[in-house]
Amino acid sequence: MPSRNFKTFKRTDSDIISRFRMAVEALEKVADPKLALWLESNNSRLDCNLDEAESDEVIKRILEANSTVFLLIHLDFSYNGKAARIHVTRQEPLDDVTVSTDTNPNLSALLFASAFKQFPTTARDSNFAEVFGKEIDTFYRHQHELVRQLQEAATHQISIQQDFQEEQDKRFYDRCSRKDLEISELRKKLETEHDLAQTSLEKEKKALAKRLKELDDSSNTHARRQLREGLKSDVSNSLETFGLSKGTIRKRIPIHTAFVLAICMLVFGVGYFSVNPIVLSESSEPSIGTVAISHMIIAYLKPILLAVGALFMLIYYIRWNDRWSEAHASEEFRLKRILLDIDRASWVVELALEWRKDKDKEISSELLDRLTINLFEDKISPADARHPSEDMLATLLRASSRLRAGPNGLEAEFNSSGTNKIADKVSKKT
Repeated sequence: MPSRNFKTFKRTDSDIISRFRMAVEALEKVADPKLALWLESNNSRLDCNLDEAESDEVIKRILEANSTVFLLIHLDFSYNGKAARIHVTRQEPLDDVTVSTDTNPNLSALLFASAFKQFPTTARDSNFAEVFGKEIDTFYRHQHELVRQLQEAATHQISIQQDFQEEQDKRFYDRCSRKDLEISELRKKLETEHDLAQTSLEKEKKALAKRLKELDDSSNTHARRQLREGLKSDVSNSLETFGLSKGTIRKRIPIHTAFVLAICMLVFGVGYFSVNPIVLSESSEPSIGTVAISHMIIAYLKPILLAVGALFMLIYYIRWNDRWSEAHASEEFRLKRILLDIDRASWVVELALEWRKDKDKEISSELLDRLTINLFEDKISPADARHPSEDMLATLLRASSRLRAGPNGLEAEFNSSGTNKIADKVSKKT
């Protein structure tokens, strides 16, 4: 492995790292430059990439001191795929520089040239004083000694500063530890007090809930009875003023009017066609002999059919009013039954509460079903009003023995049993 070793002037740590960077930038195919810094020869080593030296907080603070803190500063990198290194070792009065690589001679020469450019050699041989004179040799020796003393003073000051910083950091960490311990103890104390207060609050809540339950149980009966009396009073007032509303009465007026007009018109038709059974056209002469038999039959059937229609309309009107009366009576009976059901339901509720209080369990569902059977149930439903023609058609259909639909309409045949059924139905109606 070709290598070179030479002496150079002492430089600060920051200057050496900067010259390392310029040396590798002057070369081609350089990769992965690693920087190693030693405070001592055998330990206290700091490693980082060359490009990240100034971003590391510790190394940055040391470099900002602009002094010679590190004893060894090594740069290892890959040069054209081979290992290469530049090492700087602190010595007195000059620093020692070692450059080595595994590449071919041409590339090695380029590396040595770049290193020599950044770290010029200042080595003096034994005849330095004879060539330049003792005064210059003495001057350089004194200068190197002064530089060495300044470096030692700077190193000492940096060491003092580091010791002071470590002491401050230690005091700060100790103070933080004490505060953390105090906070932890205070947190435990507060948590204990909170748990005790929470337990006491839960006990007070349970006692308050128990007291409220006792008060509710004692006032339930009184409140329930007041509610029952209020409901009974409302239902009683409804019974006293029971009747149809004005809006309902107004809605029924057109229906009454229609029934009355229809019946009056049918009765008028009966009277008119009874008095004038035959009405001839103006162009014919009123001669009975000239009137056809079919015209006479139609003329006499008109008042009969109108009379039957008037009778059916009157019967349907009566049934319709009867249905309204029945619904009115059913509603009145329902309200009276509600009064009884309210008392009955109140008694069942009080019985269930006393049962639970005395026996510490709920009343059985079988007993409760028996006590509340038909409670608040409405089974009364008035029948719909039906026209007499509907009743007649139903009677004919039930009494007919044979029913046939043809071109002449609906034809029904009756036997003796069917006619008897019709006669019995008519007799029952009358």
